[in-house]
Amino acid sequence: MMCLSIVLFAVGGMYGYAHPFVVTKDDLDLSAGNGTSVWSVVAHNLWVGLQMFCVGLLSLSVGGLLLIGVNGVVVGKLFHVLEQEKMLTSFITGILPHGFIEVIGFSFFVSASAVPLLAIISYFVTKIQRKSVKTYFYMSVILLFLGCACICIAGFLEVYVSFV
Repeated sequence: MMCLSIVLFAVGGMYGYAHPFVVTKDDLDLSAGNGTSVWSVVAHNLWVGLQMFCVGLLSLSVGGLLLIGVNGVVVGKLFHVLEQEKMLTSFITGILPHGFIEVIGFSFFVSASAVPLLAIISYFVTKIQRKSVKTYFYMSVILLFLGCACICIAGFLEVYVSFV
């Protein structure tokens, strides 16, 4: 599921870059990172990850995958606008230092939302025992923890390393 969510983010990015909907430099808030606290960035990104997880749980992971794809569309459109405005250094210094870790964190959230689906499939295929259900629960908790850790690291990088 991790690979699928990262691929969908990349496909969304390519779509956002190539799709002709109009966004200009004036539509962007390129000063958003100035004076932002680490915890506000982390809280925002954890909220986005939690939404991906919850929507994924409610939709057997399809909704979480769609949300990470939409996130890719936004990043792809941002890249396109900055490229047209000859401001690619803003993308390189503002997104790349934290972007990969953030996408991996979101992918952990989406993957955690797929674990109950995996447990349901395993139950009907192999008739798993109660003990195995705990294993799936722990797997989901570990994926959520790893997602939170990546989002926290990305938040620190976004505030202290990334320069918009």
